[in-house]
Amino acid sequence: MAVIDNGPRSASVRAIQDCVAINISAANLYRIYAQDLKQFALIQMNMGREVCRRLREADNMLFSAKVGTAPTDTQHAFRAG
Repeated sequence: MAVIDNGPRSASVRAIQDCVAINISAANLYRIYAQDLKQFALIQMNMGREVCRRLREADNMLFSAKVGTAPTDTQHAFRAG
């Protein structure tokens, strides 16, 4: 979220096994924007999709807690707003 809205980071990460991670700073993202607009758009769209997926999941959990039911599959659950 911090890269998208320039706010403070809201989370950190710790690996439980060896892995490869990518650190995307706003400065790095701007360099991609300046060099390859199509790649920049693809990255932005994917980051936006991930934020939306997480927001839908949180919304589903809050809704379930409010009505006292088990959370449903967020990819297939649709509610009017």
